[in-house]
Formats: sequence, C-alpha cells, structure tokens
Amino acid sequence: MGEIIRILFTPAPLRPRPLLLWMWVFFLVITPTFPWSDFVGHSHWDKINWIPFQDFAFAPRLLIDILGNFGWFAVFGYLFHYRHEDRAFASLKPAIMVAFGLSLLLEGFQVFCHNRFPSMTDVTCNVLGAALGSLVASRHQPIPIQQGHTLVLADSD
Repeated sequence: MGEIIRILFTPAPLRPRPLLLWMWVFFLVITPTFPWSDFVGHSHWDKINWIPFQDFAFAPRLLIDILGNFGWFAVFGYLFHYRHEDRAFASLKPAIMVAFGLSLLLEGFQVFCHNRFPSMTDVTCNVLGAALGSLVASRHQPIPIQQGHTLVLADSD
C-alpha cells in the first residue's frame, strides 16, 4: 500500500452565531432610543397612536418607517430561530412574544421623549417582521460548508 492521502471534509451547517443575535438586539435597542437627549422625566401619553395603521398614508417617510421596522425585526426573528430552537415552527411563538415585549419597551421609552411619537403601528410591524423572519429561518435549509481539512498521511510497511 502506498502513501494514502485522505482529506476529510467535515460539513457543518452555516448558522448564525449566538453572539450575532445579542449584537442585533443591542442594535435594536440603541437605534430607536437615540438620541437620549430627548428623554425627559414626564410622560406624553397624548402622543401615542393606540390604533395600528390609523393614520396610514402612502407618504414616503411613513413607508420607510414601516419597512424599516419590519426589516429590522425580520432579521431578529431569523437570528432568534437559530438561537432558540432548530425545529420548524418551535421558535415562532417565542420570537413573537420576545419581539412584542421588546417593541413595547422601546415604544414605552418614547413616551418619555419630547420629539418621539410612540405608535402601535411600530409594534405591529415589529411583531410581523419577527414572525416572518422566524418563518423564513424555519424554511431555510442551512448550507453545508467546508469547515476544515484534515490531512491524514499513512505509510505502508
């Protein structure tokens, strides 16, 4: 037997790292609360739009806001699926619940800001985005990647 050279490819699914989810949550918390100079010590309950899509119009600014909220939380739902549960729909309900809670906290912060307008439209878009992201992740088949090569050399006697 001559020299045998074997290269072993160890396929591993390409999945987001858990740190990526926490970085994204940090991004989701920091971005809508910035600048913090708007925060004041009293509430503005009269500024809240309690009914989702009540003042909906095809204004470019509003559409960008809706698509932005939807998109940011779609990424969250996608990453949450791989962090929480790998089975098909097991992560959908927790992703929706966490997105709802996080959205309420973010909108609640805006109640105490002068130049912010908390809205249930934002909460709705955030939750729908997280649900879509989780569904897409549950349908997504991870791509096997070549994680590393192992070179095994064997000499025959």
